[in-house]
Amino acid sequence: MPKNIHVFSQRLLRFIESKYPSKVAFVEDVGISSQSLHTTYLKETPFPGSMFFHDLALLGCDLNWLMTGAGLPPDPSIEEMARWLGYCEGQVKTWTERLDLELAALDEIRANIRRQLAENPDLPSALRDDDA
Repeated sequence: MPKNIHVFSQRLLRFIESKYPSKVAFVEDVGISSQSLHTTYLKETPFPGSMFFHDLALLGCDLNWLMTGAGLPPDPSIEEMARWLGYCEGQVKTWTERLDLELAALDEIRANIRRQLAENPDLPSALRDDDA
C-alpha cells in the first residue's frame, strides 16, 4: 500500500465538517489551537509522528486499539477475548433493539403514506395500489 499520508488532512477535514459547526468548535473539543490545527494537521505534508502511525497501521497494528484500548490487542488472552465478546454481544443486543424500533416506525410511516396515496383520486392507479 502506498504511503499517501497527505489524505489524513483531507479525512480530518471531512470529519470536522461533518461533526462540528465550525473548526473553532472542533479545536475547543480537542484542546488545540486553531493555528495548530492549520499548521500541523490540515497541511498537505505529514505531521510529526504521522508516518510512524501510518507504518504501524500498514504493519497490521489496530490504531483504534492502540490509541483508545477499544478492541482486541495483538495476541489477546482468553480473558480479553471473553471481555470483548461480552461487549460485542451487548452492542448487538442494543443495536438490534434500536433497529427494531426504527423498522416499526418506518413501517408506520410507509402505511400512512400508502393510505394517503390510496385516498388521493388524482393519482394514477399504479401509485394508489398497495403492494404490501
